[in-house]
Amino acid sequence: MPSNHNATSNTLAVFVYGTLMSHFDNTIANTLSMNEPKLGDGTFQGKMFRVNRPDGSLVYPAVVESDDPSDLVHGEIYLLSSPAIYHPLDEYEACSPDSPIPHEYERHVVDVNMANGASIKANIYLYAQPTDDLPPIPSGSFLEDIQSGIYGSE
Repeated sequence: MPSNHNATSNTLAVFVYGTLMSHFDNTIANTLSMNEPKLGDGTFQGKMFRVNRPDGSLVYPAVVESDDPSDLVHGEIYLLSSPAIYHPLDEYEACSPDSPIPHEYERHVVDVNMANGASIKANIYLYAQPTDDLPPIPSGSFLEDIQSGIYGSE
């Protein structure tokens, strides 16, 4: 099981799998990709779902842990230069101390597999709400899902 939010402050690696990836154009993703060293691509043993806002204005992924080794989430691993970088990331993911409760996401430390086969402890933002009514993204790749055009584009 993932560790609790308070235990994450000493781990500077972060695994991103959605709109924080370098392919997306938003302030936080741009800051992350331009200012923090990317360790490479990686995978996390989890299931990915698509969150669609009722008005269609936002589409983003939700990830939860999985016991099935064939369930893989694809993303990027960054090494943050300072724990202070977690503040804007937590705000973006609406899980900062100032964010309304219940939080949609929670930050946890998990094992992430790097493309070179090594494993690393990294922070990840896991979805903290029920996924029963969310459509799955079987590929585990949000970028692939968006590019497929199945649900339209952002």
